[in-house]
Formats: sequence, C-alpha cells, structure tokens
Amino acid sequence: MISKEMFAKNMLKISDVADRLGVERYVIFEKMTIHADLLDEHIHKIQSIMYIDIEGVSVLSDIIYGKEDSDISSSISENIKDVVEEQEVDDDQVTLLADDEYTIDSLSVDIEIFEDEKNFLNKLGFLEQECNALENDIQKCKKLMIDLDKSIMKLEYEIRDALQQKKMIVKSKENNSV
Repeated sequence: MISKEMFAKNMLKISDVADRLGVERYVIFEKMTIHADLLDEHIHKIQSIMYIDIEGVSVLSDIIYGKEDSDISSSISENIKDVVEEQEVDDDQVTLLADDEYTIDSLSVDIEIFEDEKNFLNKLGFLEQECNALENDIQKCKKLMIDLDKSIMKLEYEIRDALQQKKMIVKSKENNSV
C-alpha cells in the first residue's frame, strides 16, 4: 500500500535518477538487475512507475562511479535530495495512489484467479477429450466383441454341423459293412 511515509523517503523516478547521474536509463536498469541484492529494498513500483529512494541513488552512484569517486556521488546525492525536497505531494494524491494500488492489487489477484480458472478449464477440456477418446475406444471394443461372439457362434454351428456329418458317415459305413 502506498503511504505518506513512502513519499517521505524522498523517492525519484528512475528516469530522473538517470538524468541526475548523467547516464542512460538502460544503465540504471542494468545496474538494478546486476546488483538486485543491494538495490531491491530501495526500489518501489507505484502504478507501473519505478521509483528509487535516496539511499538507493547513493548506492547506484557508488556502483556507477565507483567507491573512489564518492565525492561525485555524494554531491549528486545531495543534489537529488534538494530536488526531491522541492517536490510537493498532496495528501489527496497519496490517497488516490493508495486507492489505485489497492485496485491494481485486487485486479492482479483477480487475474491470477482467472488464470487458475482458465488453466483448470483447459485441464477439464483435455480430460473431456481423453474421456471421449476412451469412450470411442470402448465402443470399438464392444463392436469387436460382438463380431467375435458372432464368429464364435458361427464356428460352433460349423463344428456341430461337421460332427453331425461325421456321425452320418460313420453310421452309413456301419450299415454298409453289415
């Protein structure tokens, strides 16, 4: 949640920090990525705009200009503190920003829930397709079983018929021999 204390921490936009330090924004972002362990606690994202506090600017200037150029970095930090102190933040703006962040947070939760539901629905769709495929396989198996039963019944009939014919042949041979 955004609070007055956050603005009281003397924060500047990343683009302003880049201008004050005399470097391009990509240099700032590159250093933020490389030295995340040192800078993460000094970086704040408010309404998709990244801000950095004065301590973070000091750390960044030490990283960019090196520790031996601390005079340059301290004068830059003092310059930035002066600029930040000149910025006035209206209490209504802080309240609006806080409300907007709450809305954004709730939207991000809603989006995560939607993505979870979407993933769940996708999985359900996949399972439904698999069930349909299994049902088709079962129907094919049932048809094969029916065809197999018919073939077995036909074979049984042919075997009975063959046995009947054999009995008749045996009887006729017996009758002829007598």
